[in-house]
Amino acid sequence: MPSCPELTLCTVSYESAEWLRLNLDLVKQLNPGVRFHWLVAENSPPGSSGRLYRCEPGFEVFDGAEYEDRRYGSASYHHAAGLNVITRIASTRYLLILDPDFFIIRRNWIKDVIAYMRSRDVAILGAPWHPKRSSKFRYFPCAHCTFIDLHKIHRDRLDFSPDYEGDPAWLGLREHPGSRFNAVIARLTLARRRRVGRARDTGWRLLHYHREHPSVKVECFQPVFKPRVVRRMLDLFFPDHLSLTPKRRGYFSKTGFAVHGFPDVQSNGWEEFLWNREPFGFHVRCYPIRQKKSDYPLEAHYRSAKNLLEQLE
Repeated sequence: MPSCPELTLCTVSYESAEWLRLNLDLVKQLNPGVRFHWLVAENSPPGSSGRLYRCEPGFEVFDGAEYEDRRYGSASYHHAAGLNVITRIASTRYLLILDPDFFIIRRNWIKDVIAYMRSRDVAILGAPWHPKRSSKFRYFPCAHCTFIDLHKIHRDRLDFSPDYEGDPAWLGLREHPGSRFNAVIARLTLARRRRVGRARDTGWRLLHYHREHPSVKVECFQPVFKPRVVRRMLDLFFPDHLSLTPKRRGYFSKTGFAVHGFPDVQSNGWEEFLWNREPFGFHVRCYPIRQKKSDYPLEAHYRSAKNLLEQLE
């Protein structure tokens, strides 16, 4: 008799049907014989060609959240609201919050991660915001790819909502007129450095509830990050909260996938993550809203990711 699944994957889809199908095939390929449950909150506009429907094989699809226009971070609030819908539904002990375009490439990762969290008493294990996004919170997993043990984290504390309104100073720091003169002034007043770690983006409340809790053990995957020499030298003169380069020892690795014989996906602008010094996953970060402002179309990202994953088979 087959065992019950121990893991539920929770994903918000925004015109992400193709990405989710690609990701589902990869998860099955790398975890043979392992049962899992995949919940999707469908946030796509009605009638979208990238929308998943309830009959989609391999997924349990739910209506997500309505879009609400806000002063800042509207897409983040929309995504988080979808996550808050489906994380309340999951019935397994372990959850994985996963973006449609975050691909885990380690073989047998479901068994390995669950065994590791159980044996090491880890409550939250995941990918942090990549260090190149210096305004985001550090040293704690975010909503791109995070495993959660619901025996250790109360479901009522699974609130992924951002909280930009809770920090009015952040909104003030973001508002600089666009003239060249004001850009110079912003540099002289260390505006970018004053934003380091300040953005209360998706997943911030999870950090707020649990980072100081003595019974909650939290670990991060290692982002691959190669700061420029000039930046690294300048950062020597600043404390961590003003440094564009994180200073906690071992937080990131300068050595990426290529050293391990994997394709160098950083060359596409994607983000690499290691676990136990080995490639674990990569994040394409190409959701449709972002692509409207990009010279590299969404379809090109998808083809590149699909071709790369075929190379790993």
